[in-house]
Amino acid sequence: YGGYRAKNFAVLMFAETPNKFIPNAHVEIIREIDGTDKMESKRFDGPVWIQAKQVSKYFEDNIMASYTIREADKIEHKIIYNYPLTAFEELATNAILHKEYDTPEYVGIYIYKDRISFVNHNRPLPPVTIEALNRDRSFDRRQYLNKELKEMFFSLNLIESYGSGIRRAKDALSENGSPELKFYPDNEEDNYTNAVMGINKEFLNEFNSSDEKTTTKTTTKTTMKQEEIIKIIAENPHISAKEMAEKLKLTVDGVRYHLTKMRKAGLIRYEGSTKLGQWVIMKVNGK
Repeated sequence: YGGYRAKNFAVLMFAETPNKFIPNAHVEIIREIDGTDKMESKRFDGPVWIQAKQVSKYFEDNIMASYTIREADKIEHKIIYNYPLTAFEELATNAILHKEYDTPEYVGIYIYKDRISFVNHNRPLPPVTIEALNRDRSFDRRQYLNKELKEMFFSLNLIESYGSGIRRAKDALSENGSPELKFYPDNEEDNYTNAVMGINKEFLNEFNSSDEKTTTKTTTKTTMKQEEIIKIIAENPHISAKEMAEKLKLTVDGVRYHLTKMRKAGLIRYEGSTKLGQWVIMKVNGK
């Protein structure tokens, strides 16, 4: 058994696509497409430690958004995220780390309009129970199915200290004013673990009722990447999509995707001819 485990570990950590050797050793993000009842899915199937990084990067580039509330008579402002990055990273990494790689099921991360659901097709190892995950904050005696993976994730800084991921996710959610983390199933039989992180309610309301904006409160929704694009444009309005792509470490298509979305949202516009024109920033953070 020891020999099998070591082989298994080497495959998960170092094989280009562990899937070839271990069925469904990948992560799939399944995402609701805005305004439709369709879902789109994206598969991450490199070595597991790279899966953990790529899944977080996908979240940061495509899902994570913030808005800034400025009260007219106050200097400071408040930034609220739809979902805090720390909580997403901890829960995604947790799912990858606690997966039973002998079962042919992939880790699924489902992104809906109002929640993100992380599904693992095995329960936590005793003494940790689903009930405890809902109730407690830290798990000193947490057992790991994949001890070698745990050591490796730790040395790669993918996890901070053993057994503290759930606490950090819960703390990040409460700091952001998000709903409490919920774990399922609520029975003893079903063999899966499902962590559900709800969207920040204030964030959701803000963007469902954006037509009733008051003058005292101004909000803008921008993703992290869009904020970076605005900064880059402010520094150099004549910059090309190709140069932006290099600065942002995105593909040119990726940059164009963001630029199109930003133009539609009325954040920026382009003036003049293709060669000699420039970008104009329309509104940032409600200004």
